[in-house]
Amino acid sequence: MKQIMKALLAFLAIVLFSTGFPIQGAYANPSFTNEHYEAMNYLNQIRGKVGVGQVVLNPYLNQSAQSHAEYLSKHRVVQHEQQRGLDGFTGEGPKERILFAGYQGQAASFGEVVEQLWGQDVKSGIDQFMSGPFHRLGLLDHRLIEIGIGRAGDYLVINTGLANLQQTVPYHYPYDDQVVPDNMFGSGMERPDPFEVFSIPWKLTGYVVTYTFVEQGDYDFEITDQEGRKVPYFSGSAGLTKYLFPEDIASQNRTYTVTVKKQGQWFDQFNYTTTNPNAPVRVPQQPANPELPLETPGIEPKVPYKPPADLESALSRLNEVRAKMNLAPMKLDERLSEVARDYAKYLYTDKPASIHDGPTPYELARQAGKSNAIYFASLNGITDLDKVIDIVVMDTSYRQGFITDSNTEMGIGRYEDVIVLISDEVEPNAEPVHYPYDGQVGVELINPYYVDYVNNRLKSALPSYGGFPVTYRIKTAGRYQFALADSKSKSVEVDVYDFGVSQSVRDYRIIPRESLKPNETYTLTVHRNGALYDRFSFKTGAGSFLPAAQSEGTTSPEALPDRQPIDIGTRFPDYDPKAYWAESVSWAIENGYLRGIEMKDGNKPPKAYILPSGALTEAELLTLLYRYDGGQEAQGEKPSWWAEDGYRFAAELRLPVRGGPDNRKAANEPITRAQMAGILVSYWTEAPKTERQAVQYMYDRQWATGYRDKSGAVPKTYESFGPSQWLTRAELATLLHRISGSGK
Repeated sequence: MKQIMKALLAFLAIVLFSTGFPIQGAYANPSFTNEHYEAMNYLNQIRGKVGVGQVVLNPYLNQSAQSHAEYLSKHRVVQHEQQRGLDGFTGEGPKERILFAGYQGQAASFGEVVEQLWGQDVKSGIDQFMSGPFHRLGLLDHRLIEIGIGRAGDYLVINTGLANLQQTVPYHYPYDDQVVPDNMFGSGMERPDPFEVFSIPWKLTGYVVTYTFVEQGDYDFEITDQEGRKVPYFSGSAGLTKYLFPEDIASQNRTYTVTVKKQGQWFDQFNYTTTNPNAPVRVPQQPANPELPLETPGIEPKVPYKPPADLESALSRLNEVRAKMNLAPMKLDERLSEVARDYAKYLYTDKPASIHDGPTPYELARQAGKSNAIYFASLNGITDLDKVIDIVVMDTSYRQGFITDSNTEMGIGRYEDVIVLISDEVEPNAEPVHYPYDGQVGVELINPYYVDYVNNRLKSALPSYGGFPVTYRIKTAGRYQFALADSKSKSVEVDVYDFGVSQSVRDYRIIPRESLKPNETYTLTVHRNGALYDRFSFKTGAGSFLPAAQSEGTTSPEALPDRQPIDIGTRFPDYDPKAYWAESVSWAIENGYLRGIEMKDGNKPPKAYILPSGALTEAELLTLLYRYDGGQEAQGEKPSWWAEDGYRFAAELRLPVRGGPDNRKAANEPITRAQMAGILVSYWTEAPKTERQAVQYMYDRQWATGYRDKSGAVPKTYESFGPSQWLTRAELATLLHRISGSGK
């Protein structure tokens, strides 16, 4: 859940490098639009009131920013990096892109800020940058002299050029007498996250104040409200800048005074006023949805909320589970439900690439009139609300937002085939909360992270790792150990992950390394500081989501067709005779190297799939290589582990592997293209190679080519090989076919 709560609001990077030499420009001098000048003038107005110098537009920074904005828009991401080989690539980082644009100017170093506008104009985007304390400093830096502004659709990029200028006066934001566009700031609304950088214990505070000094010194701050009462605050320091996080969150249309003292003597003082969040001002990362429930003039009236017909049944289903966990029933909140419905409509109509591309949980909470953090679950393609509740309870990412004592109210909204659930968050009690609950029966067998809920089967592009995870949340501090055992007291290997919610609340996930056995009783024992603390048991069911081959518990996750010519198109529904991999995959299947994965879809007969784009694990690669080398599966007694032959083969040849019988987690993780190169080249040369050496070896023998760059060239470099990308099943078949001499 911690990852779901992280919102991609904007990112800040200051990239420093020398520009002391001329660079041949790759673009003609671009022209500036009215939007560019309006944005520059607006930024200069702010900088003037802050007390720092003015900036001018630079055509090369402008072109670099525009090219990156177009890249972000094409690939629907919010980040500084570009991936070589993708459409629109002009450089991996800001430095490379600015050099590619042929920068000429007076700057000695550079920076970049990026964000998604959600239908707002560039001026509003600048306000959004100013709300984030780290981002604002990038645009208020006294050294800033040049900027470039790029916008493509909803994506905004500003490249900045900085000179070696000395700071002569301190400056602060908000500036004196400013009316700031909000009254709060939350963890997750900016990356890097200031709350994590400065270890702020709260998740939500008042509008952040920053003050940048000319020199180090003994400075003290005091914040008072308009009645003269002191406002407590958290603080952090970085360089010459002080960051103040007021504890006063709820006040709005209120004036605050910040007084600065140096060595006990008055040094500076300024005022600022917060605004009502329901006023027609920009809320950071608000989506461009005219029906979001904000009282803004000129916006069409909201559609009255109508609860889903199956709402009562679903809520009862959830509360049955909560009752068995000794939790109070979850209450339906109509305001949260309205926000959930409108967010579901946004997901359905705008179809963002990720739920992280939408409003942050804090913004959704604000729209519902709440100031605390919330969790939300978005499920597309499932129209049965009862099934949605089952999934929310089963999936660890959603579970911790709906069946803990931290959550007491929720909203449910539906739009077409999209269902959104939202819950609030309050301070939990000290008593532990865990799932499965004590005495539960019918528990699933595998980690539901790898489940395709719509089709009731494992996700095709992911390896199946681990048994059903147990979640255990506790507020009592201490050192916890977890032990899982079956009904015969046989220990079950587990991995324990600590997803700390706060400094006091710990959220543990205990994941068995192997799938749990059907119809088996398991007991989890918890020790705290070496003493027995808790113990509970649960029983598994038959399992609903396993591939047919794995459900037998004896074979590899691949089906075992006969080694003879077969009708590929008839046997495998996802075979595409026009795909680049068609000939190579047919060759690999007919020779018995590659085998389809049988998937069980509910009560339907299982079918075998090629899954050409599916990520290949190290265990699967070694099994394929073992077959390619002529190895045969043992007849008669089945091995204790389906990848046993592959790893025994790897050990004999001393191949550079990471997993094995004693480390099945690594064995079942996706393998990268660079790792694949190291294994295959070591196999052919019978000598260990580094990954870089292996990639070059493949280039030298024309076994592989790199990805194309911006100019259309195909450089044979380690980076252009895509070393960190996951290897797919189709890519390995194509490579083996080529190396065998019968491929293209």
